[in-house]
Amino acid sequence: MTDQSSWICCQLGAREHYAIPRALHQAGHLAQLITDAWVPPQSALNRVPGQPLRSLCDRYHPDLEAAPVTAFTLRLTRFELQQRLQKTAAWPRMMARNYWFQRQAIQTLETLPVEGDPTPILFTYSYAALELLRYARQRGWRTVLGQIDPGVMEENLSPPNTSGTLT
Repeated sequence: MTDQSSWICCQLGAREHYAIPRALHQAGHLAQLITDAWVPPQSALNRVPGQPLRSLCDRYHPDLEAAPVTAFTLRLTRFELQQRLQKTAAWPRMMARNYWFQRQAIQTLETLPVEGDPTPILFTYSYAALELLRYARQRGWRTVLGQIDPGVMEENLSPPNTSGTLT
């Protein structure tokens, strides 16, 4: 990786308070953060009374205030409302959301001015990654997968913690 590397982060949710894009932005390497929802402090969504949008309103980090962020906040709200009206069960809803996010992100990637050298690096998380990784690889981009949960093999390598204490 050279000092000129530009990273594009596709992140569904506010995982780790946007730790990866924040670190890349601080180092001057974040070309774009693509996320499902972004609610800056001045957003009207922060003025909705009560707690119906609390988790949505946590989708912001001041360290990324000056970063290039693309979000689908209103489209996400519409998607979630449709899923609830259809009474979609939790697992199918999560899978539909992951696929929905990837489609939205790919549409955004198609509009980004990604030219020249070095080739961009796409970072994305495991559950919402397959189509994004395929898209990037077809263009010759480098890719990095953030694995959220261990696989079965890795899980079996570590004995279960039955003591009730953190390890």
